[in-house]
Amino acid sequence: MDRTSAIALLRSALAQAVELLVAHGDIHVSHRLTELRTRLEEGDQTALVIALSESTGSMGSLQDRYLCPENGDQIAPSDVVEVNAKLTGLVGSIRLAANAALAASNP
Repeated sequence: MDRTSAIALLRSALAQAVELLVAHGDIHVSHRLTELRTRLEEGDQTALVIALSESTGSMGSLQDRYLCPENGDQIAPSDVVEVNAKLTGLVGSIRLAANAALAASNP
């Protein structure tokens, strides 16, 4: 995958993750991802590394985010499994796209 395509996929996955998070009341992680998407649009190359970190990191990263009523999220208990499965898929897409963009940037 070429760099331009990988960045486009990354931006799309970030937008979808933000939409999902905001729909369930998140303001912190979604804000960081929105800023990250803006940095990508501005051509900031460090945003690729940050996106990778968000998708592979630990405490406080997107990778660590779990939507549930116990965390103060606006989500019905019956939706927790399905919504978090979607979020996990988006985290994987962000990781793959960031890796692909970084690999294409460093031939």
